[in-house]
Amino acid sequence: MRATSHTAITASPCCSLRYHARGHRPEIVTTSLKTYTLLLFVVCTVSCREKTAPPTRSPEIVLELDDAVRTVAIERAIPLALLVSAPPAQWIDVRAEAKDGRWLEVPTPTTTYPDGELRLYLDHERVAIGVFVGERPLAALSPITRVRVSTRVVTSTPVALAITVRGREHLWNGGAREAPLRDVIGTQDVREVRVVGDTEITLATIDNAILKMNQRGEYVLRVWDNGREHPTREVRRVTKIVVE
Repeated sequence: MRATSHTAITASPCCSLRYHARGHRPEIVTTSLKTYTLLLFVVCTVSCREKTAPPTRSPEIVLELDDAVRTVAIERAIPLALLVSAPPAQWIDVRAEAKDGRWLEVPTPTTTYPDGELRLYLDHERVAIGVFVGERPLAALSPITRVRVSTRVVTSTPVALAITVRGREHLWNGGAREAPLRDVIGTQDVREVRVVGDTEITLATIDNAILKMNQRGEYVLRVWDNGREHPTREVRRVTKIVVE
């Protein structure tokens, strides 16, 4: 009997062996180390990207309750009452502000909208606020950057309001009552009126302008342009009115 010799076949890690049927000699198929390295790099890169992708940050707003100020992140629709420690029955005034100067103000919400709910929600990934009765808001503002909830009336003496009418100056002491601007300046005959406060505006007519004192003891001027239902312009912390 003839001795049958066996040949051991080995391969390096960068090679693979492919055997053929019927005793054919094995075919050694080589794969370059460069190919394996490239494949490993692609797999690792994709895996690392999936693991290290930063989480999406929820939009934030500044929330004030009287003198307490904090920043809150809004992830989904949520009643404002869940973010404020004081119950809604104690809210005297709620004011939301946008970066471009727009605002939404709701005095005594439980009285103004007894069946409504002030709710924060996301509008195109930005925070909005609305007064909801059911699923649709009666009034809304989007996007907002700040919400201020007041629960107490400021009893401090308000800042004096200086009114100059064609060079003659006097101080306004109308208290907390709301008054048409024509009554404040004492005339309807005006060419222009400049109102100075946290911002400054010039009015060519005063027919639809109202001056009032807010809960913080600040004078606020509001203007309804073109018969609008809601105020279109506002100046807070008014300290000077100049009439020409």
